[in-house]
Amino acid sequence: FNNGDSVSCQVSNTGVCGGTSAYSVKMVVFAEGVNQVSAAGMNVSISPNPNNGVFTLRGEMTNTAAGALSYEVTNVLGEVVYKGAGTIVEGKINEVVKTGKDLPNGIYLLHVHAAGGNALIRFAVEQ
Repeated sequence: FNNGDSVSCQVSNTGVCGGTSAYSVKMVVFAEGVNQVSAAGMNVSISPNPNNGVFTLRGEMTNTAAGALSYEVTNVLGEVVYKGAGTIVEGKINEVVKTGKDLPNGIYLLHVHAAGGNALIRFAVEQ
């Protein structure tokens, strides 16, 4: 598995008492101690970390001077809790992200996508 991969698991039971029951769960894989994964050509970070759901995404793209970028925030279950978009200007990224939600305290992942690469940043929310 790679950091950020989603895994689904389903357990089924067919007991002698009749009926069938099933339970499903979706999990996201984390590599312990890894805070950031970036493709070559993309160097991004967020501040502050931890935050209250409002933070600044900053970075540089060495192989993209201008263009669009998109990002999404997922919780530890892999559920998307926020989506946004921004721009790359002169190879720089500087976006204020306001999730607009009172996110519960916990660990979240910011997935950043651009033509020049992708990045994954783990961060904490503390209200």
